Amino acid sequence: PDPIPAPSLRPPRALSVSEDFYCDEVLSGRTPVEVVWETDEVLAFHHTRPFWPVHIVVIPRRHVPSLTDLGGAGEELLSAVLAVVRRIPRGRVATYGDIAALAGRPRAWRAVGTIMRTCRSPTVPCHRVVAAGGRVGGYSDPLRKRQLLQDEGIVVGRRTIRHFAEVRWTSWPASGTPRPLPPATLGA
Repeated sequence: PDPIPAPSLRPPRALSVSEDFYCDEVLSGRTPVEVVWETDEVLAFHHTRPFWPVHIVVIPRRHVPSLTDLGGAGEELLSAVLAVVRRIPRGRVATYGDIAALAGRPRAWRAVGTIMRTCRSPTVPCHRVVAAGGRVGGYSDPLRKRQLLQDEGIVVGRRTIRHFAEVRWTSWPASGTPRPLPPATLGA
């Protein structure tokens, strides 16, 4: 394994550019970032506006506009995740891990987070997907997420959903194990 180099504040090597912050600003070198790791395929850097004490962004150097452009398994997971999220009732929330399990990929909670971050469909209630333990989690506009949840009657504390166990939607019995939703119900 390669040793991890010391972070450096410098523009990364410029490669492809398209219409999003990371490609336009970071990969082009217009926004200097503290690079943590860099290969020909991937760039890892400290977030320019961190939410957590350690907040590292890892992006591909080749622009991928959305997960639908990954083909094959990526499209299958994307479809399953979006179908599950559409089923979360108003006034309820589910975790990234809950969605991954219900989509049939219990270890794909990070992929669920990525899908939620890039989803812009008004038919998908992404604001109802939260982090483990009821933490509010990420969203393109965190204040908007809080407002949308509050508008649905969910009490949002400073960092977490209050009464999380009561508003958590899992679509499986409390005593049971998460099982993927049958394919027929995912497309509904």
